[in-house]
Amino acid sequence: MKVHSGIEMARLVALVAVISLHANAYGIFGDDRAIGFVVDELCRFAVPVFFLISGYLWKDDSLAAPVEPLLRLFRRLLVPFVIWVAFYTFCEISQVFYPGTFPNPASIRSYIFIPLSGGAGFHLWFLPALFIGTALGWFAVRRVGLKGGLALSATLYLVGTALALYARSRNFDAIVWIYRNGLFFAPLFLVLGHAMKKGRIPAIPMLAALVLAGAAIHIAEGWYVFDRFPKGHDMSLGTVPLAVGVFGLFLHMRAGADPVVPWGRDVFGAYLAHLFFLRLFAAQVGQRGVGAALACIAFTLIVSLLFSRLMKRSAVTRPLVS
Repeated sequence: MKVHSGIEMARLVALVAVISLHANAYGIFGDDRAIGFVVDELCRFAVPVFFLISGYLWKDDSLAAPVEPLLRLFRRLLVPFVIWVAFYTFCEISQVFYPGTFPNPASIRSYIFIPLSGGAGFHLWFLPALFIGTALGWFAVRRVGLKGGLALSATLYLVGTALALYARSRNFDAIVWIYRNGLFFAPLFLVLGHAMKKGRIPAIPMLAALVLAGAAIHIAEGWYVFDRFPKGHDMSLGTVPLAVGVFGLFLHMRAGADPVVPWGRDVFGAYLAHLFFLRLFAAQVGQRGVGAALACIAFTLIVSLLFSRLMKRSAVTRPLVS
């Protein structure tokens, strides 16, 4: 498949968004809580865009005979997942690099569900979610077609949103890996990505309207429903139009060679490593506020991408970042 510079740019922007919302999660915006909250909510398109890209790159041969491709995907994701979970768990327990915040030593459940949640490397949930969501998406599309797959995955997403967000008003607090990960969250974006490849990309004004509507819904839900200010939230009714609109806008960019393309290919490894560098920065720099957050985001982005690029130079470390 010809390289699409828009997709590679989407990867990079999504990485910036992930780093930004995690900066808010660790309180680096300090007293600028309202700014941190808005940034957090507006950046919730990030991981959905990663899923949309994966679905967009699905091959018809994989849907026709999914067993072997799924086994290859499992093997590809297993090594980085295990190694990075072990690394983040060591960092958390030893507190060599930064103060630990997870897991609660009294919570056995936090260890049992590490294969789904990522544990101390909580962002690693993306890897098992990608595998589970891909398996479910391929099965659905293969059995009931693209429209049926969209309907089934949308139903799962609505159930997850009800559990994750709207049930909170009735004092129901769902376990995060149940509603966010591979079963309820990933399939819809993966199948939507595949649908965007097969169909016609909406015009730019329509995509811009989706982004604005999704952003408004996200902020409104975060303020009125989620009620954990200044933290943002997943599983929003606004995430779908926000992520689809953002990804569609990048698809309108020209395809071909571009200086940004090689860095887009380093995003996977940078994503795996970024939480370490972000927390290291936060532990060493006591200042908080918008300026500190921007510096932290820039530092984490640059160092994570360079780290990923360097790790690819050795055959020994390459599987950890690619």
